[in-house]
Amino acid sequence: GFSKPVVLDLLDKRTQESSSSQNFENLWVESGFVYFQRNYRFCRELPPGDRSGTINLLLNPEFFEHAPVLFEDISEVDRLWRKELDPYHVPLPDLTEMAEYIKIGQLHCIRNASGKIEAAYRFEVKGRSGYFWQVVVDSGCREREKALDILNKQYLLHPEVTSFNFWIGEKNMKLIKVVLKLGYVQDSLINTQYILR
Repeated sequence: GFSKPVVLDLLDKRTQESSSSQNFENLWVESGFVYFQRNYRFCRELPPGDRSGTINLLLNPEFFEHAPVLFEDISEVDRLWRKELDPYHVPLPDLTEMAEYIKIGQLHCIRNASGKIEAAYRFEVKGRSGYFWQVVVDSGCREREKALDILNKQYLLHPEVTSFNFWIGEKNMKLIKVVLKLGYVQDSLINTQYILR
């Protein structure tokens, strides 16, 4: 059997409810699953090439370092993620997976002047598309500049990437409003989650 809870992720490219998606929901509900949430994908398109003339980092480098996560940081990042993130929205990697992400340069963080990690995230590149995963800023030190620098850092590091993407839960209207103002657009892909507890 399965270890509970079990989260079922369904992807649908339609933006409206259909009879087939309703049939799927009925099937899983009859099997004991309950509706959990919908997540929407947002994308920002940027032209390729050097962006340093139009995009700037906002954090003062005298007080903050935006850098790759190191192997010795794994436990600290893991604690931050487990403190701040919903493990059902996007599965959290285990320590072995985190080490692999560090090896291939996907884990990034923002440290304060004392070395404490205040933000951490994973950025994955696939061709000309980039994906933000497990993005979190410690709830005790959230400033607009940290969130913006997470985006801007990757815009600058990856001039070859022209499509930047991440998923947002349907209830997070505050973040949805922010990313729309930043030029992100919701595409037609919807992730619907069901959970069996």
